[in-house]
Amino acid sequence: MAVSTIDPNGLNVGQFGNRNMVLNGSMAVAQRGTSAITSGTAYPVDRFFLTNGTAGTFSVQYSATSPENLGQSISFTVTGADASPDPTDFSSIRYKVEHNDMRHLYWGYSTASTVTLSFYVRSSVTGTHGGAIRNDSVNRAYPFSYTISSADTWERKEITISGETSGSWGSGANTGLEINWCMGAGSSRLGTSGSWNTGNNVGATGQVNLYATSGATFYITGVQLEVGDTATPFEHISVGDQLQKCMRYYYQIGDGT
Repeated sequence: MAVSTIDPNGLNVGQFGNRNMVLNGSMAVAQRGTSAITSGTAYPVDRFFLTNGTAGTFSVQYSATSPENLGQSISFTVTGADASPDPTDFSSIRYKVEHNDMRHLYWGYSTASTVTLSFYVRSSVTGTHGGAIRNDSVNRAYPFSYTISSADTWERKEITISGETSGSWGSGANTGLEINWCMGAGSSRLGTSGSWNTGNNVGATGQVNLYATSGATFYITGVQLEVGDTATPFEHISVGDQLQKCMRYYYQIGDGT
């Protein structure tokens, strides 16, 4: 029996169909290929990309390492350390939700809906890790933190984020919100975890800097963003359906086209 909690905007919270606002959260679709990428704006799988400034060097790619209920993930490895990133520098795995797919959240209005972000993660570096949700104008951000307790072990994380009643959240097919998982960042790109602010943040103050350790690894998969204050089990969608949805944003015909 489906959960039928109603949020302030009349949305059914926790129903088990089409609840995940993240496309390809299982990392199953990788139209650009599965080889390692070491520079530029890197797309290891469709819809997810890594942006890196001058904070060390990296390798990121599609990986078959995954929890038992999933078959693949994004793998990130530090290949060149940087223990002290510049204040404005950052490196993050990012996902952009189209405004059309999040407008039902009413963000920017008094009735903004709470959301819950969940994902599976593992890293060779334990401790407090961080990320942030922000708008495309990069003037509203919600840094979040989570703890990786055991090295090289899959753990599921659940983060509840209050609806944002201020700011601009895009329009039409433009970016509505952006999710960041921060690999390392300078001080001006980090903010206090657990509340909204007006900064351009991609991570949380006090989080680990993966770039401080050459060879450090980070894996992520099973990403889900849904309405409500409770994480539901990951919504599995067929690879064919995921591919069709990803082709709205990127469609490769033949080799390299």
